[in-house]
Amino acid sequence: MNLKNQRVVIIGGSSGIGLATAKEAILQGARVVIAGRSLEKLESAKAALDSELLEIQQLDNKNEDSIKAFFTMLDILIICLRLVPHTCLVQ
Repeated sequence: MNLKNQRVVIIGGSSGIGLATAKEAILQGARVVIAGRSLEKLESAKAALDSELLEIQQLDNKNEDSIKAFFTMLDILIICLRLVPHTCLVQ
């Protein structure tokens, strides 16, 4: 897959696999948006990657309007998150 000039959105991109994925996408020339709850973690990730191709977005997953507005901007979506054991995902 050629990522050059693609807009890649990674939810959970401030650490771990998400951050590593963001780094690789940037190396391939993608414009990357990492999103997560913690602005502090997002800012730390931005400093670590130090790229003009990176944008950070705080995402409130409990606010429906915030989620709708966020998803209007993407070409590619990668979600890296940890599921909590014994959590019902669908009710």
